[in-house]
Formats: sequence, structure tokens, C-alpha cells
Amino acid sequence: MPMVAVKQPYVLFVVNDDTPQHPRAEQDNLGTMICFHSRYNLGDEHSFHEPDDFLMDLLEKKLGDYEEAEEKFEELTEEIDISLYRNRYGAYRKAIHDNILDYLSSSFVIEPIYLYDHSGITINTTGFSCPWDSGQVGWIYVSYDNIQKEYGVVTPETIEKARQVLISEVREYDYYLTDQCYGFKLYESNEEIASCWGFMGEIRDVQNEIKEYLPDDCKDIVESLEYRYDDADIEDILEEIKELDEEMEV
Repeated sequence: MPMVAVKQPYVLFVVNDDTPQHPRAEQDNLGTMICFHSRYNLGDEHSFHEPDDFLMDLLEKKLGDYEEAEEKFEELTEEIDISLYRNRYGAYRKAIHDNILDYLSSSFVIEPIYLYDHSGITINTTGFSCPWDSGQVGWIYVSYDNIQKEYGVVTPETIEKARQVLISEVREYDYYLTDQCYGFKLYESNEEIASCWGFMGEIRDVQNEIKEYLPDDCKDIVESLEYRYDDADIEDILEEIKELDEEMEV
């Protein structure tokens, strides 16, 4: 359903973008997003069969040798006391992964990715309150080497800056997954004079972005945007507005 605002002679439409850019496949990203799910193809393309394979790959990148990485993986696994996790295999595997991730944290910035699956899917880096329909689905990471390339130096400040970029990339991917993708069309006297696509985010934030693309004399039109809850398309709405204006002139 479109959002519509009128400020004569302008009419602004904000509509869903049906063909948005894929944030992972069609944009440059600082982070690499690795996800595992039996039904959804999420994140960046990869060939890992399971999370252990991914963590082994990071260990090999850190240590520079596959056999050393295998030994380190076994060592970090053995540090976790399995007797503390009787009948809780999932918690045991998570403890192992957390131990490995802690070891890797001196070479990578790594953030978890959680999925909530209920009448659609949504993701974040902080987790969801519902344990039945949600859980961790993967990670997003960047190496310190790539932080060096991006910012010229690796410091606590650039590490935190990179972390915020990773969180932002997950947020933008969530906007894509939840269809929070928009474009606008601006009409003047029933003629389209401007349009732009590729806006992602909460609709009120998108409004502020769109404002920067509008002529100075109608920037404030975004403040009166309202949803249309009927099935009318843009042409129908323009005709309706035209008829109302004609009635007011009589």
C-alpha cells in the first residue's frame, strides 16, 4: 500500500520497492556473513557444511596452517567440561563455539546473527525473547587485516567502528528480508517530475532520506505522508485528488 501526501501542486507517493538491491550480493560490504539454515539461503555464499567448518577456517586463517588449526580446535574443545552439559548437547556445542570465538577475537571482530521465524523472518545481532521460534543462525565477521585496509590502523576505536558497521550491515539485510524497501514518485500537476529507489529502513527514517531528494518548495510534504489502505493505484489516486480539487473550485 502506498503512502501519499499532497501539497499542491505536488503529490508524493512512497511505495514498496519490488526489486531492491540485495545487500549481500549487489553491494560492497566490510563484513562476511556466514549463515546456516535448513530452509533459508541467508547471508553470503559459502561452502561450509556446518558451523565447525567455518570456525576451523577462521582458525586456519589466524594460525596459517591447517594442522595447527586442527590441534587448536581440539584443544579449545577439550577445555569445555562435557560433564557439565549432560543431556544438553546444544549448550555444550555453544560453549565450545564461544571458547573458540574468544580465542579468535584477537584477530577478528565477530558478531552473532539471530533469526526469528514466525509469519516471515527477521534477524538481528542481539537475539529475540521467544525461544521457540528463534535462535542463532550464523555470524558476521571481519578480520583485523581488513580493518587495517579499511581504516589504515587497528586500534580499539577502529575495531569498535568496524563492529558498528557489521551491526549496521545485519540491520540493512534485515530491512531487505522484511520488505522494508522503498522508492518515491513525485508528481507536479499530474506529471511525474522525480523518482528514486533503493531506500531501506524504518518508514519514518526513510521519509527523512527522501526529503533530501525533493525540491526546496515541497520538502515538508513528507511530514503529511499517510497510508492508503485501499487497493487504489497511483493513477487512481491522482484522478481522485484531481476530482476533489475540481469540486473545491466550484
